[in-house]
Amino acid sequence: MRWPYLNDFVVKYLPEGARIKDMINKLLKVLENPRVKVYYGTTVKDVTGFTGNFHVVLSNGVELDVGAIIVATGASPVNTANYNGSDGLNVMTIHDLVSKGLSTGNDVLFIDMCGKPYCQAIMFNTALALRRAGKNVYVVVKDVMTVGTQYEDLYREVRRAGITILRVPREGDVMNYVSLNHDIAVIRDVELGGDVSVHVDTVVFNTPMRPNSDEVSRVLRLSRDQEGFLMEAHPKLGPVDTMTPGIFIAGAVRAHRGFGEAVLEGYAAAARALTLLSRDYIIKEVSVPRIDPSKCVGCLLCVKACPYGAIKGEPGKPVKIDPAACQGCGACVGECPYGALDMDLLSDDAILAQVEAALLRSLRRR
Repeated sequence: MRWPYLNDFVVKYLPEGARIKDMINKLLKVLENPRVKVYYGTTVKDVTGFTGNFHVVLSNGVELDVGAIIVATGASPVNTANYNGSDGLNVMTIHDLVSKGLSTGNDVLFIDMCGKPYCQAIMFNTALALRRAGKNVYVVVKDVMTVGTQYEDLYREVRRAGITILRVPREGDVMNYVSLNHDIAVIRDVELGGDVSVHVDTVVFNTPMRPNSDEVSRVLRLSRDQEGFLMEAHPKLGPVDTMTPGIFIAGAVRAHRGFGEAVLEGYAAAARALTLLSRDYIIKEVSVPRIDPSKCVGCLLCVKACPYGAIKGEPGKPVKIDPAACQGCGACVGECPYGALDMDLLSDDAILAQVEAALLRSLRRR
């Protein structure tokens, strides 16, 4: 198998350097294992079931029964159609510059649209390579996000090489403080407290990555943050877990991740899936709602409210809850307008009893 971007031109711009070739080749050898089945050009069409017993339907018609799911759909560069340059300027994204080997002029302006450590590391590596080739390089950032000694060393090297770093205000879009007029760029620099004009003939946008999560989040009913990244169950206690047991996430679909970080998260997700599948059975500790068939009218509002797909039913008929899929969140109980659903730990009688006890305690104190 040939990795589409695995060439010397790309490798020299990545923070991992030449080591990335060995890392990728090692990972690709896993696909040669006869127990690994790869479906190319295929997407997930539907997923039903619960932990240890998921039924997956692929777009090519293949149906699979699996015990765990790991989502690692990655990310794609953001479209920069809204960031056009002035006439006469050579405008490109850093993705196009690195992957296609586009040529630049002598005065290159990098505009950081991402603000994430790995994105900036690639941008600084690229700027450093151009500077060593004799180019005049300017970098516009809101903040320099150099996390870890590797990125700190890179930043020091960039400054020693004579690359000019211009910091614009943090508020709003970075392009609010950059004006491109033919071959002159005017940048609002907060360190100098005014505008700085530089001659440029090439503008490179350091664009962020947008997670490939639209379809998979809908099919698997996974939560996303404001940027579209899939949300973990807990940033410290469950960084690769989701709120749906048995479904794990890793890599750039979860957050802006470098290659090494994505590989580590992949190992972590695989370990969590292995831990789950190595058990003979799973003990559920959640409270499953009770249904009163005499009150249920089959409005199916609870079906729409359930984030785990644990409730099934037909219009006009009492619904049914799959205890294995239910996680006891209680969303269906609050959604039901007829009071047909109730929970042992969160029943109306139990809540009212707690309220009455609290009020009685307050009266006694008086």
